Amino acid sequence: MQAKTIFRYVTLVGIVLGVLICGSFLGLLWPDVRWINLPLHATMESLGALAGISIAMLLLQRRAEAGRAIAFTSALGLLGMGGA
Repeated sequence: MQAKTIFRYVTLVGIVLGVLICGSFLGLLWPDVRWINLPLHATMESLGALAGISIAMLLLQRRAEAGRAIAFTSALGLLGMGGA
């Protein structure tokens, strides 16, 4: 069980480092090119806000059903991020 958890963390760190290295390499390869797509950016922001609000509502609903504070501060944080 412990080895599986470590493998997941190493995989996650590897993916993040890979994306950062690829992004840096592309920035060095084409320094004057910027891929700007405002409608796509606005859509991704909206979907992120919707996901944050949805997860927060799910956490708050589970808290109400269980009758105790299950991830209450995380739910409030997600609501703050999604609603801003």
